[in-house]
Amino acid sequence: DETIYCEMLFATCSLGYTAALTPPLSSPIHLASQASRLAAVARARVAVMDFGDFFYKGFEEWAAEYPEEDKINFPEYFKLPDGVYEVALERPLGIAFEEVQPDQGVLVTDLVDGGNAKLDGTIQPGDILLATTAIKVIGARFERKLIPARTLDFDTIMAAIASNENRWRCNDVILQFHRPSADADEVMAYLNRIMIPKDSPWRS
Repeated sequence: DETIYCEMLFATCSLGYTAALTPPLSSPIHLASQASRLAAVARARVAVMDFGDFFYKGFEEWAAEYPEEDKINFPEYFKLPDGVYEVALERPLGIAFEEVQPDQGVLVTDLVDGGNAKLDGTIQPGDILLATTAIKVIGARFERKLIPARTLDFDTIMAAIASNENRWRCNDVILQFHRPSADADEVMAYLNRIMIPKDSPWRS
C-alpha cells in the first residue's frame, strides 16, 4: 500500500534531494517556445543567475517580475490553466498521497481532520500533484524552486516536500495541483512550459 501520510514520512525521507530526478525548475515557468522573446529572456536570466539567487515564493510573485508588455503579448504564460491551482501550506500538511501509477506522480486520497490542508479548504481528494517546491544545496548555498512532480516516484516527491525546512528559510511548502476535470492537453502544455534548461545546476 503506497498510501502514507506526509507527516509520517517527513521523519524518514532523505533530505539530500538532488537532480538525478526529472529536473526541477530553474524558474517557476520556463517558456517552451524557442521563438518567443519571453523564452529568450527566461533563458538569459538562467544563464547569468548564480546558484543561490532564487527562492520561489509563489506564482503571482514570480509573474510580477515581468513587464506588462510580456503579460499582454504572452498571457498564457502568466496564468495557471483552468483546473490548476497553487496553495502554500505549513507543515505538517495533513495530506495522504498515493501513486497515480509507478513513477507517474501522486494524487490526494485523504485529508487529515484538523490538518493544515483540510483547514485551508482548497485541496480535494482526487486532485493530482503537478509540482512542489524543493530545496537544493550546493556547498554553502541553496535555492528553493518549484519542481514538476508528474514523472517522479512517490519517495522522491515526499523527499522534495520534506526538504522545505525552516533551516532553509522555508515556513511553508508551495504545491500545485490539478483537478481531475482539468483539460489534459492544457495541463501537459503547462508542464512543458515549466521544464528547465539543460545547463541548470538542478540537472547536475
